[in-house]
Amino acid sequence: MIRLRLPLFDRQLGGIPASSKNLFMISPSFDPSILGLHIVRAGLEEGYRVVYFVNNKPPLSVKRQARRSRLNVEAYEQKGQFVMVDAYSMLSGAESPERCVVNPYDVSSVKKVLADLSSEKTLLVLDSLNSLLESLGGEVGHIMDVLNATDASTLAALFSSWTYMTELLEEMENFFNGVFEVKPDPLFIVENQLRAKKASWIAKARSLSFLVKVVSPSELRVYLPKVVVVGPYNAGKTTLIHALAEDAVSVERMGTTVALDHGSLDYKGFYMELFGTPGQPQFEPILDMMMNGAVGLILVVDSADASSFERARELFKKCEGKAPMVVAANKQDLESAIPPGELRARLKLPPSIPVVGCSAKNRVNIFLLLDILLNMLST
Repeated sequence: MIRLRLPLFDRQLGGIPASSKNLFMISPSFDPSILGLHIVRAGLEEGYRVVYFVNNKPPLSVKRQARRSRLNVEAYEQKGQFVMVDAYSMLSGAESPERCVVNPYDVSSVKKVLADLSSEKTLLVLDSLNSLLESLGGEVGHIMDVLNATDASTLAALFSSWTYMTELLEEMENFFNGVFEVKPDPLFIVENQLRAKKASWIAKARSLSFLVKVVSPSELRVYLPKVVVVGPYNAGKTTLIHALAEDAVSVERMGTTVALDHGSLDYKGFYMELFGTPGQPQFEPILDMMMNGAVGLILVVDSADASSFERARELFKKCEGKAPMVVAANKQDLESAIPPGELRARLKLPPSIPVVGCSAKNRVNIFLLLDILLNMLST
């Protein structure tokens, strides 16, 4: 398996099986090279030799794009772990610096080059299946013939979803073991959604769908647009968000949050937006607004202040069932703090709700909170 470093994909599908053929159908609004290089990075990190077949842009532009996100494919190239197949330069008549150059209009040459490079521990990334389809006269049969020559390799083919006949798309999709879509999400127009249409190696592949965010020219993350941090007044919500997110900002008055806290975090294959809400009852409308669309919840409780437990219980009941939730038994650094197990009993929390002892001030167990929440979101 090649894990794609997208946790929801890897945990639910296991990754991409060795020697499988996979089609990534990409919206015209999304640059396919970003996903292509993300897959390249994953393959290299798994110890695969990666063959990158580029046929719609100069190879140098791909290497520059990789370099901008600290992916040094030239270093892997020197070790023989990365091979660039230039199927573009002959179209423009330009000289190519690459060792492997092929005429994309010559079916037999393309087939031979790919067959010669195919091996059990090789990942082939096809930069533009569209361009190859057009150079081979629009014949799906020619495409299938060429790709059959790569049977030993694991294949990831990128296909921009322009206007094509439904019959052609269906015929092409039937050829692949895995078919995945990347397109704008209808609710988050500026972000994109990755959806599994087909993954023959797992039964419930069609249920997999999640947002992705571009964090560099060659890296994607699972995008969590709203993780809401709630809790009573002075529980430590702002301190927690600032400890987790270096870019965190707060709207405060006289030292207390009166609107919201916000921070973003790139962590273990996820990119998440954290939102903290005021704890006082008069700010309840803000909490109601922020709860809309929340994908995860962190309830922060001052475990050293028993007078806040009733309000914490109210907030738990208000948020229960809205999204996966973890409870932070905060301020465990104080002598008067009660342990997480006792806090669970005092708040009458069900066994399904994790309670984690932590200290946001001292940054103790704060990332354990995230690990538990992200594990809940990934299953």
